[in-house]
Amino acid sequence: MDGSAHSVSPVSIHAHTLKISETCSASAQQQ
Repeated sequence: MDGSAHSVSPVSIHAHTLKISETCSASAQQQ
C-alpha cells in the first residue's frame, strides 16, 4: 500500500487535479 503511494507523490496528484479543474472551467467558459 505504501509502495504505490511512494511512486505517485501527493504533490503531483494535486497538480494533476488542478490542471483538470482548470481545463474543465476553461471549456465551460467557452460554451
